[in-house]
Amino acid sequence: MDRSERRRSVRMRPIHDLPATAELLGPGDARTPVGIVDVSVGGIALARGDVLNGEPGTRVALRLSLSQYGQHEVTVDFRWCVDAVIGAQYVDLTKPATAAVRAYVAELLERGAPS
Repeated sequence: MDRSERRRSVRMRPIHDLPATAELLGPGDARTPVGIVDVSVGGIALARGDVLNGEPGTRVALRLSLSQYGQHEVTVDFRWCVDAVIGAQYVDLTKPATAAVRAYVAELLERGAPS
């Protein structure tokens, strides 16, 4: 990951009391769970696995569930992949999704969650 790919926003890991989940949206109603490593207002880090290859430039649709902040369908572009983690940047988040991500990250910060 070069300097231009470093995140500018604080990254927070989901906690048991404030869970976050993601599902890869496929054709039809297909949904495949993917692991979340951390969340920020600029993007999300996902666990690389059989479903996600991490090729930079890949664009995927996700259903992001942020505890009491609701479910949001988001699009992300893969920016980098290091070992088992894929860094992805949000693409054109809706206003409700942006507000939810900000509120979720702020609450994690307030609760002292790991970053």
